[in-house]
Amino acid sequence: NALWNIEDNTFPKIENITLSDLAPGFVSKFIESHKVMLQGNSGLKPKDGEWTSKPWEWPVLYKGQWFSAGEEHRVYLLGNPVIWWGNLVLLGAFLATLAWYSFRAQRGYKEPKHKKEMRETTVTP
Repeated sequence: NALWNIEDNTFPKIENITLSDLAPGFVSKFIESHKVMLQGNSGLKPKDGEWTSKPWEWPVLYKGQWFSAGEEHRVYLLGNPVIWWGNLVLLGAFLATLAWYSFRAQRGYKEPKHKKEMRETTVTP
């Protein structure tokens, strides 16, 4: 019963590569992890008598979610309406601003020199 420890092995007819060259990239790992999550979650079904909510109900906080329930203790996740609605308003403002600047760029709008100088001096310390 021998124990072998091979430090290095070279053979001139085989390309010399490391295992990191064979490791999958970010995109393949990303796709694989999402496939695994979809397969794992596709079999989940609500229990009899369980109170469930639909995805459209989540942003408007129509119903909360039971996080855990026991005989004596129950944890109910509701969320914070101020955070949800504030984020939705800011997301809409961002998309409107992005659309406005994209429209201006497509129309060939050139910013006046004095506005550009003011913006650059205001942003930089």
